[in-house]
Amino acid sequence: MDATQDEFADKLEIHVNNYGNIERGLNCPGGETIIRLITNCRIDITELVLEVETQAKRIYSDKE
Repeated sequence: MDATQDEFADKLEIHVNNYGNIERGLNCPGGETIIRLITNCRIDITELVLEVETQAKRIYSDKE
């Protein structure tokens, strides 16, 4: 079962509005939020970095 925004925001210890803004790409998560994402949500840091790298290449290759 997928987590709701409220449940995920609780795991990250942030307000649900802030989580929604991150999800929509309006805000970037801070360092503490990223650490909680890795620890509280059991996200593999290697997978996280690889996903960020993939997204960055897609975004910035469009601007060249």
